[in-house]
Amino acid sequence: MLQKKIGVELFVFFILLCNALQAQQSSIDSLTRLLPTLNDTSRIGALNTIAYKYLAFDPSKAKEVASEALMLSKQNKFAKGESSALLNLGDYEFRQSNYAKSLEYGTQAIKVASQIPDSTLMADAYRLMGNVHTFGFRQYDEALTYQLKALAILKKENDKRKLAALYGSLTWVYSVTNKNLDTAIMLAREGTQIGKMLNDHQLVSYNLNSLGLINYRKQNFDSALYYLFLSNQEGAMVNDEAVQTVNNLTVATIYLAQQKVDQSIQLFKEVLQKSAQINLREIEKDAFEGLSNSYKAKQDFKLALTYHLKFVALRDSLLNWEITQKSLALKATFDEERREAKIIELQYEKQKAHSERNLIFFISAATIAMLLTIIALAVRTSNQKKKANKQLQEKNEEIQTQNEELASSREELTQQTELVNEQNKSLMKLNETKDKLFSIVSHDLRGPISSLRSLLSLVTKGAVTAEEFQTLAPKLNQNVTSVHETLENLLQWSSSQMSGLKFSPALVNAKPLVQTQTNLFYEAAKVKHIEIADETKSEDHFFGDKNHISLILRNLISNAIKFTPDGGSVLITSKQVENRLEISVVDSGIGISTDRLPELFQLKNSVSTTGTHGERGTGLGLSLCHEMAQKNNGALAVKSELNRGTTVTLSLPLSA
Repeated sequence: MLQKKIGVELFVFFILLCNALQAQQSSIDSLTRLLPTLNDTSRIGALNTIAYKYLAFDPSKAKEVASEALMLSKQNKFAKGESSALLNLGDYEFRQSNYAKSLEYGTQAIKVASQIPDSTLMADAYRLMGNVHTFGFRQYDEALTYQLKALAILKKENDKRKLAALYGSLTWVYSVTNKNLDTAIMLAREGTQIGKMLNDHQLVSYNLNSLGLINYRKQNFDSALYYLFLSNQEGAMVNDEAVQTVNNLTVATIYLAQQKVDQSIQLFKEVLQKSAQINLREIEKDAFEGLSNSYKAKQDFKLALTYHLKFVALRDSLLNWEITQKSLALKATFDEERREAKIIELQYEKQKAHSERNLIFFISAATIAMLLTIIALAVRTSNQKKKANKQLQEKNEEIQTQNEELASSREELTQQTELVNEQNKSLMKLNETKDKLFSIVSHDLRGPISSLRSLLSLVTKGAVTAEEFQTLAPKLNQNVTSVHETLENLLQWSSSQMSGLKFSPALVNAKPLVQTQTNLFYEAAKVKHIEIADETKSEDHFFGDKNHISLILRNLISNAIKFTPDGGSVLITSKQVENRLEISVVDSGIGISTDRLPELFQLKNSVSTTGTHGERGTGLGLSLCHEMAQKNNGALAVKSELNRGTTVTLSLPLSA
């Protein structure tokens, strides 16, 4: 009887789900058909509504429509439409984990809304910025400040729909920080009731999600599962895959706590697959950790270690991304302060110029009055006329002196401004170098060492057998090799940045140099069953620094092996073209996308990319190679195609 009842409920839910999704798409289609008939202001409002509806299930389309609304709003000087479009774009960037860009859009939206003024739009912007600080930066005190600002405005405006949305965000902060849980339950229930009253499935889903998380924090697992299931039903009605994935992660965690290990493993794997599809990388990381803990509970230490290593790698990658986003946000704030300072400076200059014009006017007026007085007195006595002329001449000389001093002060101020600008550029460059150095030491070295420590811990505890250790030994060797390459490149790069490259060019035979470098990677290639072929010619030579070229070749061969899958090949060739020698490293690897090629040799845009076996790098190897090639009067060129391999060619002079 119970199964029959559940079957009927699921059938009814399926019918409602289909109707809800059709109604949502129908609403978008109806608005789209109306667009050609609307005037500019109404068209902007419709575009922003369409963009908002697309955000839940087609973010790329939402960005396209919101961008059109923003452009049209600026053309028509429609501030309300501009602020709404900025909020939709900020929400899109937030969902793509571009937190610094989302923060920038939110700040612009607040400025535009404050000029109207429109307090409701300002509240929406505060909520967006609160979400960025919650999910992006995990700065919960800052997030709570923004959410409470939005709450004060919306309570005054009595906007029920926006209040319900805000309750979902605010109670999420309370549940994550494990604070004010009783208040959070009250707000989440109120948000759920408002959502049901408005027939808004998304608002109901958000607040039910908060009730599930709060009960999970309070160890009320049965209640938590109940609310999370209801939240999934409501989220499915609007095709919100993100909230369903977050809910399922918590459900899987509860299953593990209840010793339902097989159920937790199955659900963690579903969460892992879905989070990878919709770019929820934080959820993907937590799913890796959940699977590691689940397999550990089953005494399957090999799979537990495998998922733990994936968890550590993604955790470090996300931490690096979080630091990058915080740096970008800080830079945006710094740039904004500089713009405001420039505006104040220009206003000051304008005011000063106005004062100078008034001064000149008053001086001119005084001079004219003086001349009239002199003319009047000239009739009476020539002596008085001569005396007045002398006074006038002295006054003019004084004015001329003041003008020269003023011009000199302006020139000095201009020179000081130029000097400050140059110092700012130098400081920013040094700061970028320092940030890159700290990022590499903090993250690119920590990942392999953390993995090594985890493996050694398992060996010490007897959780890994000798056979399993032999199986994991290549991975261990790969991590140690990665650390060695990272340190080598880091030391060379640091030396080049701090004291310059030592340059000792000579005539060098290419063949022995290439053979020496290929021998270094024999074991690494053997692990991946990669064939290295050296077809350089014994008579070929070049003029350059032997140590510099060795480092370049070492990095190029290492990269070729790193990004070539098992069973691939790496070929090194040489040929003379006019008065230069070209040494090429050709691999059959995964290739490089066309949009990334222009950024390969730029240190500020460098990003560490994981190899086919999870090998890690620093992101500065190619930048260092490029710098050393230029030092040797050479050049690097890259040709690549995705999934068809990469060819990197080093061109060097044959003679001095």
